[in-house]
Amino acid sequence: MDYHPPLTMWVRANGPEIYTGTALPHIFVTPDHNNNNSNNNRHRCAWRYNFRPRKSGEYSIYVKVLTFNGFADWTYGKCNAQSLSWELVTPSSNDNTTNTIIASNTTDDDNKKMNLTNSEIQAAIVQELATQGNFSHHRGLMAFKNYDKIPSCCEACTRARGCKLWSIPGEVDPECELYFDRVEDDLDFWDDDNGKYLGRDRTYSYVGQRKSDFPIVRTRRRRSLAARSDEMKSNDVSRRKLAVQRNQVNLLWKWPSPQIPDTYGYPRDEPASDFIGCGWSCLKSFESPCHYPSDDLIFGSGKRINITVVTADEEVDELSTNNITEYDGNKRACSLIDESFGTKGRWVKYPFPDDSVCGPIERDYANDGARNYMPKYNGTKMPPHCWHRDNIDQCCNLCVEPGCKFIVDHRWISDLRRAGKWFGMWEHVDCYHNDLSSADIQQCINRRNISSIELKGASVSEILKRYILQKLNGIKMVESTPDSLDIVLDTLKMPHVIWHKSLEEFRNELDTTYVDLNDTTNREYYFVTGYYYSSEREPHVSADRSLQFSHLAAETLIPKGYKMINAFDVTAAFTFDTDAQNDGLHINGPPNRAIITKFFHHLCDPANDWNEHNKSMVANDNDKD
Repeated sequence: MDYHPPLTMWVRANGPEIYTGTALPHIFVTPDHNNNNSNNNRHRCAWRYNFRPRKSGEYSIYVKVLTFNGFADWTYGKCNAQSLSWELVTPSSNDNTTNTIIASNTTDDDNKKMNLTNSEIQAAIVQELATQGNFSHHRGLMAFKNYDKIPSCCEACTRARGCKLWSIPGEVDPECELYFDRVEDDLDFWDDDNGKYLGRDRTYSYVGQRKSDFPIVRTRRRRSLAARSDEMKSNDVSRRKLAVQRNQVNLLWKWPSPQIPDTYGYPRDEPASDFIGCGWSCLKSFESPCHYPSDDLIFGSGKRINITVVTADEEVDELSTNNITEYDGNKRACSLIDESFGTKGRWVKYPFPDDSVCGPIERDYANDGARNYMPKYNGTKMPPHCWHRDNIDQCCNLCVEPGCKFIVDHRWISDLRRAGKWFGMWEHVDCYHNDLSSADIQQCINRRNISSIELKGASVSEILKRYILQKLNGIKMVESTPDSLDIVLDTLKMPHVIWHKSLEEFRNELDTTYVDLNDTTNREYYFVTGYYYSSEREPHVSADRSLQFSHLAAETLIPKGYKMINAFDVTAAFTFDTDAQNDGLHINGPPNRAIITKFFHHLCDPANDWNEHNKSMVANDNDKD
């Protein structure tokens, strides 16, 4: 992790196999044909993703931009957040001026009993802050999701070029206000072509969108200032459009009501990242959205290429009805070392199973399947491979959060999602994972004397719980005794720690919270890495930082006796296709089955009991860096 490319681009090759990852910069040296001197070769920068298919067929290639400077860390203390109080200044009886609200360091509870609305107080305090700071220009931020306002508003000001101060909430917008010395300093909204502040057009809506809106939004007319003088006078120069109209926002059932400003602060004096994709963005989905969900595709995406694999390398396209080891007999069992990042894994597709083998596919309503689609699975009646069937186009269409309903359908529908039916496995090139049946898992529980399997973490842990419960259906744990074994599967509260903590803070948490388990005999502890995120649902939550935090967890926890399950590489292929609410973060479906499959494989394979392989895995990761 020593090298951090400034631009992060997601790449997927989808065919009989799926290879997915991040493109990396690559310099080509091309000869300068206009000069015979070999020293005058020209360097051409390109972005490259290497993969070696094992199956012949047609592959579609898609590339999407995600972040700029996505590895940038952040420090909460540099926001310099301060409490904001206010008081009412009442004029003397000889003064004809009206009451004035002034931001100050004193409070008076009686002031809150005045006959003033929160909206009036909110606007007055913002105006006072602008006056005190001599800021001639300020504007509000209409955030899409802002559960933690101080980091979000601080991040917005840090990113907004020319921003000098932020306060919570704003004059009109319920989130925050950004302050600038001059309107010309608001560089993200200043148009040098016509010398005018663009502002934001509040008429565009995903809900009521019209095709006729798009050409206007996407076209920037290049005309002289003289030719546009009438247009400038009418102030009809805005080209920025919101995803949701204000009157629609007011109908959101949990949208914040007007509040009295209580906090202000400054932009952080450190580099900041920026999300440039079309997924959920807490700071951009309402303010400056993609007008097409495919706007973040790199030119040329969607190209299909036919790949012919050399016969000796091509793998047989068959699937046993019993166990994955039967057709991977020439491979070794995967060890924990094979969980290291950037390993040779990929998704392999197989023909959809016949109903005579797995039974008709049905929705599992009993396992929270009403919210996010997942098929039923009964390991006591079905072969284990039946668990991997899915209808991914039925997944992740329902909203549970305010604001989601305005953009959940504004998703990029890839060829993978359009296919609907899915049946495939995550497979390593050099080894296999045992896809255990219910009988295999029960035998493992008994053999290892396992009394409990506990999931820890936050929202991602709750999602994984739904999948592990399907595999544990009908399984009985042994009675808890001093000699029995307790198993933990921990998501380390990702992505919440990525959202709220710096790398150093996370390192300290890992050092102090997670004790050394090398000498522990009655507890086995697995942790799941961060996922491959394709959005900025919350500030600082990106694929780049997920990889950073995951590397840090591996470096810190594996030497202490913890066992890692690599979810980052596994989730990359489906980050746009099976993400709950289209949020690019809570990935469902096939990746979670792969994570649980790998977990049970390592748990039940005697070769993967704690040994020196775990420590060499850390060394292996460090060698790759």
